Order: sequence, then structure tokens, then C-alpha cells
Amino acid sequence: MEIRDESLEKLAELLNAARTALPDTADPSVKRLLDEAVDEVQQAIENGETENFTVRQRAWTALDSFFRSLPSINTLIDWFTG
Repeated sequence: MEIRDESLEKLAELLNAARTALPDTADPSVKRLLDEAVDEVQQAIENGETENFTVRQRAWTALDSFFRSLPSINTLIDWFTG
């Protein structure tokens, strides 16, 4: 029986959306992080590893890098985090 974790599937959707929205001029390391995170989350879903903290952590780190790569968002993050 396959265990589904909708939060992990939503995370995969969010990563894919971020990757699609990434401008062509974006830092290649951000693209690579997003690609790796998408692959890891998809693999975790396929393997039923719904409690894999490392995969989730890497995915959120990739999203953090994505948001920080956007100039206006980066300014807001810096402002809020001091």
C-alpha cells in the first residue's frame, strides 16, 4: 500500500513552479538547487519516504535561495532579518 503525503506533493508543486518562474538570467546555482530539490522530493514521494526530514530541509533551502535571488524579495528579507 502506497502512503501519500499531500504536503510533500504540494512542496514538489511549489518547487516546480519556482523553477518555471525563474528568469533566464538567474544564478545557475539557484537553478541547480531547485532541480536537485525537485528530483529529491519526487524520489521521496515515489519511494514512500514521507517523513524524510533531509529532503524537506533541502527543498526549503532551495526555495530560500530562489526567493533570495529575486532582487525585490531579497531586499524585503534583508529588511526583516536585519
